[in-house]
Amino acid sequence: MVLTVCAFSLTGLGENLPETSGNTSEAVLRTMADSQALEGVPFRDVIFAATGRKVLSIDVKRDKEWLKKLEQVLDQVLKSLNDPSHAVQAGGRINEASRFIENELLTRLDTVSGWKGSIPWTASQTQQRSGYPDLRLELADKRIVYLDPKLHAAGSRTSSFRTFYFEPRQETLKITEDAIHLLVAVGHSPRPDGGIRFDSWELIDIADMPLRLKAEFQASNREIFGEASSVGKSQPVPQDD
Repeated sequence: MVLTVCAFSLTGLGENLPETSGNTSEAVLRTMADSQALEGVPFRDVIFAATGRKVLSIDVKRDKEWLKKLEQVLDQVLKSLNDPSHAVQAGGRINEASRFIENELLTRLDTVSGWKGSIPWTASQTQQRSGYPDLRLELADKRIVYLDPKLHAAGSRTSSFRTFYFEPRQETLKITEDAIHLLVAVGHSPRPDGGIRFDSWELIDIADMPLRLKAEFQASNREIFGEASSVGKSQPVPQDD
């Protein structure tokens, strides 16, 4: 299936459109209709539509050799992270753990003969840590693999909480090559000493992972405090002596 932008009927969605400037009401309703229709879209189709790049699937038999090497790297990563002296164990800060996993992977991918791990370059030729994907791996045969570590707590595999998102902004796109796309799912649980136990890893080929589009209207503090209307305000709280 090729992702296309479709025109949807607005019948029944806005029979009594409010008075607004220009075509705001129609644009809002069209966005709502479009986002409702974009459910279950394969990841590969979204990426091709947004970037023009192909998402390549894993062939378990053909790719057996390099997958085995990557599995060994991930075993080493978990062993290192579970060392009580590792920085990730200081205070059990799970929100910061993804960066430690990325750094461990970057260090260890380069130890494999013929491999080169790096932070992906954006379309505007800058290296960027934030946004999908986190890491780029160039194999010995010059094929590209994008890797994206994702943490999940023990018992949360069936949760509906959003754990993956892709925002196709042209200037910050990090997908610039045809590539295999793998999530590195890392399971974790608390340790008795307050640290983090990294229990497992799993490589997931997301070429056909179904995605959905969520339309979301946003405002920052600048809009909230600068352009909205304050209709009440507390008196200053007295300072402690």
